[in-house]
Amino acid sequence: YEMAYGIVHGPAIQVPLEQFRKDDAANLLRLTFRNSQIGKIYYNILPHLEIAQVFTIAQNLEETLKRHLPNIRLYHSQTMILEKMSGFGDTDEHQLFVYFQEKELFIFGYTDQHLRYANTFPIETPENTLYYILSVCKELGINDSEGECFLIGEQESKSNIAETLNKYIHKVKNATSVNIFRSSALARNKRVPFDILALFANL
Repeated sequence: YEMAYGIVHGPAIQVPLEQFRKDDAANLLRLTFRNSQIGKIYYNILPHLEIAQVFTIAQNLEETLKRHLPNIRLYHSQTMILEKMSGFGDTDEHQLFVYFQEKELFIFGYTDQHLRYANTFPIETPENTLYYILSVCKELGINDSEGECFLIGEQESKSNIAETLNKYIHKVKNATSVNIFRSSALARNKRVPFDILALFANL
């Protein structure tokens, strides 16, 4: 293969480009995730958001990938999602996105197309899911009079969550992959993960 792409899941942080120093990346990651095992450090530059996404991959996995696919480029699963969604919706609104993954929520928000918030939370029960989303909404001032919240991903629980959130938030949109990746035929296949679609859209 002339080129291969890999998507990495796991601990990651976002650092403003003006404050980012690649020599400090490992220390920043260790400071943030004290109890996580830190392997080989990577970072992705998100030019539109002016941030660096710093993440880690297990050393033995990275060595295996490089041995079989020497030209592989690695991206964190959140990288392309952050870049793709920054221009989605009414950009003059305070925007919050909730990405439903298998075992966790990735909640992130923008103001005037600048990243304002990003964090992950475990998915345990519908009640906990609602609690995390509403807590972030309160922190960011997204309520029943301003701001919009997009639920993305293909989890079946999104519809019930959206119905309850409508009682507290001005605009709640339960978005499908087809809504977001309108020009992609792959978006109609629910077996294709959202982060893969975002990777293709940005490449």
